[in-house]
Amino acid sequence: MLSEGSKWRLAESMGNIMRAYGVPQGQLSTLRGGEDYEFAKFFWKVIPSVHSALDHKHCFSSKTFPDSMNAPLTLEQMNVEGGTLAYLIELSREAA
Repeated sequence: MLSEGSKWRLAESMGNIMRAYGVPQGQLSTLRGGEDYEFAKFFWKVIPSVHSALDHKHCFSSKTFPDSMNAPLTLEQMNVEGGTLAYLIELSREAA
């Protein structure tokens, strides 16, 4: 369940799906990869990725979910591969 007023950092396609279901734009922050975030106890790096890279190095599609669709959505409408992200999380940067 989404808490009212919560902030989301997510890939473009997921943001478009959440907007289709009525989540306000002000709660969404689109990530593309290359972003670095520093928090009190950890660091978070966003890395562009390919969801299906392990399937003989084939990628199904780089299209993103369009921002013009309205809910309710079908699985067929959401059959989009693009906008996949990977994350590197460091819990400490102190010298060992």
